[in-house]
This record gives sequence, structure tokens and C-alpha cells, in this order.
Amino acid sequence: MSVLISVYNHKGGIAKTTSVFNMGCMLAKLGKKVLMVDCDPQCNLTGMSLGYEDYDSLYKFYKDVDNSNIYSSLADKFGLPGGNSNLKMTKLTAYKNDNIGLFAGHINFAKFDMILATAIKTASSLPTLKSTISSLYWTIKNAGAKYDIILLDLAPSMSATNQILLTSSDYFIVPTYPDFFCYQAIDSLSDFLPEWIDDIMPFKDGTNAGLPKKNPKFLGVISSNFRVYDDEDDSDTEQRRMTLAYREWAEKIDSIVNKKLIVELEKKSMCISKDFFSSRIKNRPYTLAEIANYNTIAPVAQKWSLPMFELERKHHRPWSAQARWEREDAKGRKLGAKPNIEESHRIYQSLANNILSLINIDD
Repeated sequence: MSVLISVYNHKGGIAKTTSVFNMGCMLAKLGKKVLMVDCDPQCNLTGMSLGYEDYDSLYKFYKDVDNSNIYSSLADKFGLPGGNSNLKMTKLTAYKNDNIGLFAGHINFAKFDMILATAIKTASSLPTLKSTISSLYWTIKNAGAKYDIILLDLAPSMSATNQILLTSSDYFIVPTYPDFFCYQAIDSLSDFLPEWIDDIMPFKDGTNAGLPKKNPKFLGVISSNFRVYDDEDDSDTEQRRMTLAYREWAEKIDSIVNKKLIVELEKKSMCISKDFFSSRIKNRPYTLAEIANYNTIAPVAQKWSLPMFELERKHHRPWSAQARWEREDAKGRKLGAKPNIEESHRIYQSLANNILSLINIDD
């Protein structure tokens, strides 16, 4: 049975979609069958996967009746136009790996939210709404039935759709960025995630008409897009480190995760244990990975619809200059695009292996 993993933080601008895309591609490279689901009306994951840079391209994609997207697959169930019961998943444009597929997003996905929010509040008096609430979950589960892992890229909001999908997932990951605003976001997650469980509990009965009984387990955080030491006084040649300003915020986020978020999640059986995490992963609990800002390789990867670790010199003209592709500093450290690509491969491979070591993929 496929494992459902939500990637969620209501704080935007923290490389959530970039993490889902690269993480999904690496899991596929390691041999797991992965379905990425774009649950964000901004459709960034869809655009990244298919090479679309504007809404005109998306509209052309939507008009193709052979393509499935998350809106058309559910529209009939919500009494909305544009329904298409086809559940044919889409292949990625540039990353040629049969292990990975995309359940494309749609800019009208947000239309479901008001219906679902109303249903959650009134289903106790109108039991027929129970199937409306669970239809989102079951459509995604059916779409991913042949996959080992389903990765949900949730929107940066506190929506009813996010509430239903996260609380019915098997696991969830919180992407972060080391700054004050993300610290605030983790603080508020500690308050409303348990409340989400309380609100949705009447529908978690484990039946085919409802949501799964088990609560989702928090796997950990991914810290992304921070700056690292570049100067020649840095003696750490094995792995580049966060600059001091980012490290201070990363440590504060680490502290609030362990001292508040975990405490509140444990009350609802919503996290793996610290001992289990430590027995499987060498990082401090609950850090799944720290992924630096790799300068030009992230936007180049987006341009070519490839994971960062699959880029080659041919993908970016300035890399034709040897100094920008690869060079050594006075201490013999490798600098340039090539070392960044190699490091992104190592980091995402470690992240993928960390996730696989924590989840039960055979449930």
C-alpha cells in the first residue's frame, strides 16, 4: 500500500516545492515509485515538472482530455464544471524516470476549499457530507495506488483542503527557512495542528467512506536556502556551514521544534519518537536535512525542469567558463557549479535515505 507524505508549512517562500520536486526525483532514482501531487493552486510543482512558465501553457494542458489534474478528477464530486474522471498520471517532461509521476495541480483547486470548510462544520447534522470530505483523500489514494510513496505539495495556507490532506496522511514533513518568520510559523503550527486533528476526528473512522483512523506522524524538518561560508578563513573543508546569522535562527527553530512542537504533537500521537529518529538518523532530532542555497543551480534546474543533481555543464552558458564550472581556492576547496551539483546530489540522497529509514513502506 502506498505511503502518503504531506510536505507542509503555512509560511511561504521556504523552498517547499523545490524540496518536493528534488526529493521525489531522488526517491525515484533510488528505485521507489513516487507520485508527486500538486495541491497548491499556484501550480508551481506542475510548472516545474512540465516546464510551464505561464498560465497559457497550463490552460493548454487542462484542455487535453487525456491529462488528469486534481481539479478535474474531483469536480463532479463537488458539483462543479469541468469534471473528468480519468486518473491517468502525467510523466515529467525532462526527468526521464519511469518511477515518478505527477498528479497535476489546477488553479481552480481553491474552489473546493469553501465547500470542504462548510462540510467539516456541518457534517454532524448532514451525514451525507462525510463522503464529500473524504473524496479528496480517496481520489489521491486511488491515483497513487501503484506507487510506493505519494508526496503532497500542500499550499502555504491554513485551508480546509490542507487540513483534510495533512490529517489523513501517514506522515508529514515541515520545510523551514532559518529566520524569524519561520520561527513564528513553527510556533503557530504547534497550536493549530492539534486543533486540526480534533476538528477532523469525527471523520477518521477508517471506513471506505471516511478518513484513516491513524493520525499522521511528524518526520522532521528540512532547512533550506541558507547562505554558507565562502571566505578563505573558513577551515571546514568537508562540509560548508551556515553563516552565523542563519545558524542562530536554525538553532532557535530547532529549539522550538523540540520544546514546543513535539510536545504538542505527542499529545495527539502525531510524531515519531525522538529515540526512533536518533536510532535511524545521525542528525539532531528532528532535522532531516540542511540544504544550502546553491546559487545559480536552482534557477537553472527550474528552467530545464530537472532536479538540481541531474544538471550538466551544457545546461547553462556561463558554466562554459572553467572558473564558473569548477575551480579551487587557496585551501584547495572545490568551488563553482559542479561542486554545488555534486553536493546537492549528496544532500538529497541523504534526505531520501533518511525518509526511507523512518517510514514503513509496507503498511
